[in-house]
Amino acid sequence: MNTRKIFAKVALMVAAMLFVFTAGMQAAEETYTYTTGDGTWVTNDIERQYQSTNFTFLHKKNNSSSNVATTYAELRVYASHSMEVFPTIPGKTITSVVVTAGSAAYATAMGNATILAGVSSSNTAPVSNIATVDGSTVTFDLTGVVGCEYVKFTLAAQSRTLSWKIVYTEASGTPVVASPLFAPGTGNYLEAQEVTLTSATAGASIYYTVDGSTPDNTKTLYTAPFSVSATTTVKAIAYKTGMDASAVSSATYTFPTEVANLAALRAGGPGIYKLTGEVVLTLQSTTRNVKYIQDATGAVVIDDASGVITTTYNLGDGITGLIGTTSVYNGTLQFIPAVNPAAASSTGNVIQPVEVTLENLADYQAKLVKVNGVTISDLASGGNGTFILAKSYDLNGANNPVLRTQYALDYIGAELPATAQDIVGVVLMFNSTVQLVPRSLADIKPSVGTGLDKVSDQRIFAAGDQIFVDATAGEVIEVFTVTGQKLTSVTAADGLNTVHSSLKGVLIVKVADRVAKVML
Repeated sequence: MNTRKIFAKVALMVAAMLFVFTAGMQAAEETYTYTTGDGTWVTNDIERQYQSTNFTFLHKKNNSSSNVATTYAELRVYASHSMEVFPTIPGKTITSVVVTAGSAAYATAMGNATILAGVSSSNTAPVSNIATVDGSTVTFDLTGVVGCEYVKFTLAAQSRTLSWKIVYTEASGTPVVASPLFAPGTGNYLEAQEVTLTSATAGASIYYTVDGSTPDNTKTLYTAPFSVSATTTVKAIAYKTGMDASAVSSATYTFPTEVANLAALRAGGPGIYKLTGEVVLTLQSTTRNVKYIQDATGAVVIDDASGVITTTYNLGDGITGLIGTTSVYNGTLQFIPAVNPAAASSTGNVIQPVEVTLENLADYQAKLVKVNGVTISDLASGGNGTFILAKSYDLNGANNPVLRTQYALDYIGAELPATAQDIVGVVLMFNSTVQLVPRSLADIKPSVGTGLDKVSDQRIFAAGDQIFVDATAGEVIEVFTVTGQKLTSVTAADGLNTVHSSLKGVLIVKVADRVAKVML
């Protein structure tokens, strides 16, 4: 052990502490909001500088293959890029940096940055576990870095940022009490939490609120850990005689909101929920461990990329007590489980698909539905006459809605049907595109509406522009397009009947249980 180095570090810490208590600081904050094309080049494509009133932001490409971008609405910090933050004029100590990103995913990417912080760019040390992500906002608590006037964030994954708020202190002549710290901090919790408040200033008194109001020394005095069991924002401030009060700090403890059914879950928007009612499993896949669930009120897709759910379920099983968060991904509401639920609460449940049209398919997100008499087109590019994994197939010759082969199910590699089909599947959204996802090959059947699963009947034929049908008096003769649209329906006389159709091409003729294709 190098005793001399340890003594040197202790001396530096004592000197820094003496500076804080003799100089005193006054809290302030400012926000830099990015606009397209903002900033100036230090080195074209490699380094760009942005400026707020009191702080400089230096964006560096480093060894990334992606240049610093200027044409987007967000300030894009790509993987391997770094952002350095420091006061333009020294003397301002950074206590926190709050970054607002374009989404929760980009906030998480920002929160996972590698961080160096210190009194200057030449005097830094790595810091970790200082990021708190709340939706699309991430807060970096730098109160533990003495005299922090420089922070460098290096990203492992892209973050698209909208604004950067710097909370800082500067000399005021009176020492300032250190802001309260929370243990545990902001987060989603499934059980009640015992909250402990501390301040690095010895002998400081901490006052707090749990109703969202701003605390002062007339509020509740902290004397011992207290329990939080419902979603609560705790705010705290610290006081000590002869010193300025600390800045207000806060932590939000989020607990599941109980909902009885999937309609209530969907209506609640993004959040953390406990579903008290039973749902039934209608489709599952090993792709991201997805599960489609449905009850009498609605449906939703479970996205379980982390594999939280380890209990084995079969289609038709009832699941009760789901707990997790919801978020919207490309137009689809997803449920991300937080705990593994118990074994199936019931088995053998049957969900009957709702018969819908292609035009209103979007109204049934994640539900099990059935559409009748639709044709499936091969891919315009790369098609081989079979179902290929992760492709979109036009329905009735149009590209929205589509049949989507989203998962590795048993129809992958099967031949595309050449005739109209009745299709059962779940509804998935991808931005504005509606996707129908069959659960198995058994969900894709020749259309009952046209009887195409029957053999042709030789007593039904076409000649010229007429259809001839040998029938018994009283039988109904029906003519359909290949997509299942009925063109005409007549009651037969005994013997050979003549039926006219203004539409030419391949038609389907059905008489009782007999069916045939004819060409006009």
